[in-house]
Amino acid sequence: MPTGCGDSRFGCYVCTMVSEDKSMTAMIANDDEKDWMLPLLALRNEIDVNDANRDKKLDKLRRDKARRDFRRMNGSLTVHISKHGADIVPGPYIQSFREQLLQKVLEAQVAVQQMGPPEVKTLELLPLEELEEIRRIWLEEKLEVEDNLPAIYEKVIKKPYPGEKRAHHPVLNTTVLGKLKNYCAEHNDSDGLMYQQVRAVMAIANKHKHQLRRANLAAELDESLEKGAFSSLEQAKFFALERKRHELQIQYENSPNLTDEEKANIGEQITIITRSIKEEGYSSLLIETEVVSDDI
Repeated sequence: MPTGCGDSRFGCYVCTMVSEDKSMTAMIANDDEKDWMLPLLALRNEIDVNDANRDKKLDKLRRDKARRDFRRMNGSLTVHISKHGADIVPGPYIQSFREQLLQKVLEAQVAVQQMGPPEVKTLELLPLEELEEIRRIWLEEKLEVEDNLPAIYEKVIKKPYPGEKRAHHPVLNTTVLGKLKNYCAEHNDSDGLMYQQVRAVMAIANKHKHQLRRANLAAELDESLEKGAFSSLEQAKFFALERKRHELQIQYENSPNLTDEEKANIGEQITIITRSIKEEGYSSLLIETEVVSDDI
């Protein structure tokens, strides 16, 4: 989202390609009339994982990883190996954090409108068409059928959500899904993965119930069940690292054309994976490379 601020800035206010938005910070520090931009700066810093200070960067990476699913967007597990350790690469942000972030964006919008000059009194960081697209992705692609976006909007904006109204569903509604979530939590579903799996199956079945031909039903259910095959992060990490270790071991033992250097490199990767398997959660030997998750 481009934003023009006088003649001194043009760019995206949420850009995280640099460790610090020095331009916006300086504008706020040097001009009391720019205080209305503080909510935008805070929002940008909320999702930033870059920092010139190594320890601060590691803290940001740990925080960011805790907010992400251990699966990629398509449900797969990707292993990354570096000299610091081996780990599964985090995927998209989990539902709870995306909802928190949406609330913070809307809160920033309200703050800017209240604090800012006349020209930003009607500023919308997320216009209705963008809110509706976010809602569609959450409902249709991520199968988060609670449909929490309108409630978040109304909580912050203090007005009825102006988007499309959805009919009340006898099963896929907040009350029933809340009971299901509580039931799963009482049966050792601390990560909410069991709940997500059951919810996804219910949503897929509901989508196909009025179709005369349900050609894609079995395939969608298979894909959903495969994606939800793990009951915890630790289980998924152990499976992915063990699978990668076996692949490397097979390559090491059955590739006669490998050079000594290549064999040594593979052997080192096997050693790193073996060490990392024993660590709980995401590896404390964080992946310090230029690789950034391409999942949103």
